[in-house]
Amino acid sequence: MRSFLMLSSMIFVAVFSLLTMAQKKPSVSYTKEIQPLLTKRCTICHGEKMAEHDLRLDRYEFVMKGDKEGPVVVPGKSDESRLFLVVSGKKEPKMPPEPLTPLTPSELELLKRWINEGAKNDAAVQKEKPKPPKGSAKIGLPKPQRVKVQLPALEGNPELVVEFGPVPPLSAIAFSPESRTLFVGGYKEVVLWDLSEAKIAGRWEIDNLDGSVTALANSKDGKQIAVAVGNPQQSSTIAILDATTGKVLRRLADPKDMVYSIAISPDGKWLTAACADKIVYVWDLKEGKLVTTLKEHGDWALGVDFNESGNFLATSSADKIVRIWEVGSWKVVGKMEHPETTYRIAFQPKGNLLAVAMGGESDRGVWIWNLENKQRVRTMAGMNQPVLDVAWSADGKWLVAAVADNTVRLYDANGNLKATLQGHNDWVNAVAFHPDNLRFASASNDGTIRLWHVDGRLLAVLMQLQVGKEDWLVITPQGYFAGTKVQGQLATKNKEWQNHELVKRAIAGEKIPPAP
Repeated sequence: MRSFLMLSSMIFVAVFSLLTMAQKKPSVSYTKEIQPLLTKRCTICHGEKMAEHDLRLDRYEFVMKGDKEGPVVVPGKSDESRLFLVVSGKKEPKMPPEPLTPLTPSELELLKRWINEGAKNDAAVQKEKPKPPKGSAKIGLPKPQRVKVQLPALEGNPELVVEFGPVPPLSAIAFSPESRTLFVGGYKEVVLWDLSEAKIAGRWEIDNLDGSVTALANSKDGKQIAVAVGNPQQSSTIAILDATTGKVLRRLADPKDMVYSIAISPDGKWLTAACADKIVYVWDLKEGKLVTTLKEHGDWALGVDFNESGNFLATSSADKIVRIWEVGSWKVVGKMEHPETTYRIAFQPKGNLLAVAMGGESDRGVWIWNLENKQRVRTMAGMNQPVLDVAWSADGKWLVAAVADNTVRLYDANGNLKATLQGHNDWVNAVAFHPDNLRFASASNDGTIRLWHVDGRLLAVLMQLQVGKEDWLVITPQGYFAGTKVQGQLATKNKEWQNHELVKRAIAGEKIPPAP
């Protein structure tokens, strides 16, 4: 059953719908909110062409009719509605099945509110179409995903449609300090992209752990990488891996819910994790022991980061407050209030600034604070969706932001918008700067990684073609591609477009001519 497709893995946008505590929310609209949600997540297996378990969710009358066991929605009672119970994991069979991840908390909250408000329809009921025949094919895994890749370097700005997957939404990426490898969090695995060779160099499977990788963090010396794995409303595990071999050195199983962000102190002594149970966990990395739990946040903890000297830790939360902690004593030495949820955060290298990704129903943007005086010095606004992640270049001259409107925003250190980068087909969950300070990567719910240059150019689109396999595909905006398989419309293109050497040069940042 491919109901309730692809989790917005990191679930950062989740909180913004869920957490508007001070305002009375308007009633949930079936036509504007619930039907688009069901169409996006459910109707591949519960629509006109396929109706698993005799359940259709493509129109209101079908939703209320239910399946062969009876109604799946009980108006006013989400705790008695099978539709909500199975997608929230409170009733078997949990949906969606592996390797897909659950609905986001915001989607669950939206569905729950709609049911509790009476499951009303705000549109005229449509005439029922004939019911699909019984015995419709059932599937345990989703059909391949489709991603659109623009080729702006070619005349007419053509668009390629490529089928791949299934792969999970991507929420965690990190460059290795030696700059050759891009680590990408997948489903029960970390995928290693060798950028110098423009290909997947391997996968590190994490045995006996269930769920997607939700956060990654490299140690400054490049010897270890911390990987958070888990599912919403379940305990998570952080695995410490040898950054060269992928061998699991240690497992930390203390978090009681989803981990959204992790950070390793510059001296390699401390590991911290922001968790949906409202707690920030702190471990002694060498000993692998939990040192303390920071419990001052009043809602989900979503971001953690150490400043460059390692004497302060910043934490962010759905309670809209960023807290600054003195490392070692773990005392709060500063609070920075925001109008909406604060997601991931990032200290500026070689500086005293802290960037905060922020957003909700009324306000979205990046707020910049001065660590010394705890004053807001800059606001980058203009987004119509929350900002989910921020990252500085190592020289502190550039700041990049991941936005839930499918864009990536590039700023200089003074807060001037240098580029709004488009191309992703879904929320952008994570961003990371390459050590060369010229290139950066973005990860999206659409299952792709995009590499960019600070001059505003798209360098390449990277795709793992299926979870658990090393099949890969790289496409450049000039039309060149390389990979283990030719996918979608690429199969019809001139073989001169298939040029691994030019793909490598494009990824390196070189300006190459368009494909013939």
